[in-house]
Amino acid sequence: MSPKQKYSGSRKRSAGWDRVFNRANYLIFGASLVLLVIGYIFLSIGTADSATSRTIAPVILVLCYCVLLPMAILYRGKKESR
Repeated sequence: MSPKQKYSGSRKRSAGWDRVFNRANYLIFGASLVLLVIGYIFLSIGTADSATSRTIAPVILVLCYCVLLPMAILYRGKKESR
C-alpha cells in the first residue's frame, strides 16, 4: 500500500454509526427554548402577586425543564429501513 493510499484523509463510516441527534431532537430543543423564553417573560410581567407570575410562568418553566429538554436529549426516532 503506497503512502498516498494509506493517508488519503477520507475515512469510511462503520455500518452502525448514526448521528446522535436528528432533526426531531433539534425541533424539540428549539421549541423548549422558545417556551423557556416565554416562561421567563411571563415571570417578569406584572407584580409578584399576578396570575402570570404565580401560576402560568412556573407551569411553563417546569414543563420545559422537566419534560421538553430531557425529551429533546433522549428522543430516538424510528429506525430507517435500509
